Amino acid sequence: MIIRLLITNDVDEAFCSRIDHPFERGPNATLGPSINIDIPRPRDRKAINHVPRYKSVRREVIDYLLGSGARKHTTVTETSASRD
Repeated sequence: MIIRLLITNDVDEAFCSRIDHPFERGPNATLGPSINIDIPRPRDRKAINHVPRYKSVRREVIDYLLGSGARKHTTVTETSASRD
């Protein structure tokens, strides 16, 4: 068995794999949930944009990254700026 590991910050590039594990945010990031990419191969990067399952899985990854994966390590700070 051959295992390949692709680490990327490009959500679309992650679709080269079979299973996606998005990372949580922050310096102590850990692996997020396992997301099965069950889209037939070969995957043409332009044509895949029209595949409903691709849109669904991509939305699942983005929702995680912007939702629960982002909230675990994100802190909000207020800054004030003065105008002259």
